[in-house]
Amino acid sequence: MRHRLQSWAAFAALLLVPIAACAADLVFSVTEGVTYQATPKEIRDKFEPLAQALGTALKRTVRVVLVPKYDDVRAGLAKQEYDIAFIHPAHVALAEVKAGRYKTLAWTAGYTEYTVSLMVKANDPAKGLADVGATAATAVVKEWTDKGGRVLLKSRSVPIKYFIVSTKLPADEQAQVQRALVSLAQTDPGRQVLATVGYKGFVMPDPAVDAAATDWLGL
Repeated sequence: MRHRLQSWAAFAALLLVPIAACAADLVFSVTEGVTYQATPKEIRDKFEPLAQALGTALKRTVRVVLVPKYDDVRAGLAKQEYDIAFIHPAHVALAEVKAGRYKTLAWTAGYTEYTVSLMVKANDPAKGLADVGATAATAVVKEWTDKGGRVLLKSRSVPIKYFIVSTKLPADEQAQVQRALVSLAQTDPGRQVLATVGYKGFVMPDPAVDAAATDWLGL
């Protein structure tokens, strides 16, 4: 009788293991950067439809976790606590890619050639970095130059909003997530997801560009 009970217990355990594995949530962290003024609820509401779309592709629940502070997201990434991560800015994501803990899945369309400029007044005598301390992004630069200001220096262009994936995630699931992201703009449901998240789409990354950006950023 005891042997029979042990056999049934072993059989039940075998049945439960795959169920538990299938039920495990994928953790999707979102770090949009310190310049964004949206509330946590607004950010979560933006990304929930995207998480659902990825979950549909993977046939798993994808859970959104907001990680607004860079030190917090770095700590979580270092422990590979997040299966998928959307990160602005680039240097946080690329540091993890260089460390081998994550891979670049996709760049955000419209944010693949981000530059930073040093601005001065039209009659300012500044000639180099030692003379100035303010930087600005593209939209601010246009407004500045339209009003007569000038750009002293401009950085090289780099992607700024990254989707990265933990190297712990199986390769087939990494590929599924990537396909789901880059194909969103090709279907009506996908375009509805993009409209909610506020981006035009996601594109395949270029490893050579990532490598050059990593070197340029001094990572």
